[in-house]
Amino acid sequence: MQGMDPVQLHIAPWALPKEDIPIQVRWRSGFDFQTIKIGIPEGFVFVEFVNVDEVRIEDQHAAIERTKISRAERSTYFGCIIRYLELPKSTTYEAPITITFSDESGINLSTRVNARIFRPQVSFVQAPAAIELSDESSVKSLPLYLRYTGFGDIQLQIEAAIGGAIVSEGSSVAYEILKRLWLSETYEVEDKEHDQKKKVLKVAPHYVRNIAGEVQRILETGEIPPGVFDKEVLDEIKEWLGSTRVKNTFMDVFYSRIEDLILSLLVDVLESNPATNVKLTDPRARISAEIRTPVEKITLSLKYRDLMGNDYEPVAATVKVVDQRTKGKSASIDIPIVISKWDDNPLLNVAGV
Repeated sequence: MQGMDPVQLHIAPWALPKEDIPIQVRWRSGFDFQTIKIGIPEGFVFVEFVNVDEVRIEDQHAAIERTKISRAERSTYFGCIIRYLELPKSTTYEAPITITFSDESGINLSTRVNARIFRPQVSFVQAPAAIELSDESSVKSLPLYLRYTGFGDIQLQIEAAIGGAIVSEGSSVAYEILKRLWLSETYEVEDKEHDQKKKVLKVAPHYVRNIAGEVQRILETGEIPPGVFDKEVLDEIKEWLGSTRVKNTFMDVFYSRIEDLILSLLVDVLESNPATNVKLTDPRARISAEIRTPVEKITLSLKYRDLMGNDYEPVAATVKVVDQRTKGKSASIDIPIVISKWDDNPLLNVAGV
């Protein structure tokens, strides 16, 4: 509790932007006053009053007459809810809330309590200064070193743009399952390190059926859009699918392994969420585009929102593109975006900050 006798104030110790901040005001029985005035800073609004029959609000001030407090002759408290509508620049923002008791002769008592607003922040620590496109090799991945500070769970989306056009996308689960099945059949890939983690996960049967149906549709139509796999992988998958042995046994093998493949994919997705406070909207984001003209740079953006739905100002970084291709300037690129390192510095004890 905060304040001075005969009045005590209590306010929620923290809030995110746009989150309700409850305030309770209590006074000692026998404390004499006629009017209570509450003052809030710019950016705050009054949301609700508790145990009050009538209140006058003008801009950033509210006034309550003692006679308008419910059961005025017996009540010794009232409450109100305020909200901060702006997005602070810093991780922590404090603002004073003033409570004044007065009568005809003047102010009987004036006190205040601080509203504290916390926010999350995401930033680039490091991104590649440049990537190189050549005829002989392709870029394996675009590693990012990111940092989370502040307070609150967030959803993070990583976007890439070339010339203002978004060129990043997520991998379809069905295409990823197809690729993993091809890898396990062709290269005998083992994932023993995932076995224990998969044991604690469950997949709903209808989800398995939906994914199986989607993969079967892809196989029947042969529709694999450009950019889903790089050309070398795509050619190998098509050759594998075209073999007589695979055609005769594929669906039996597929249905016997699909749940295991989905669980393996889920483990990777869970491990790719970089911190307990951060969930990636698409853990398998990649840069996928058809390049027809010379490209000088790729712009990366970190877009994030908290659980209150607050969208924060995106953070951008630029990666220079060194294009050394000689066999033609029209080509597709497919570059996974990977968070290779993450600094996680959340505010844990916000009440004590």
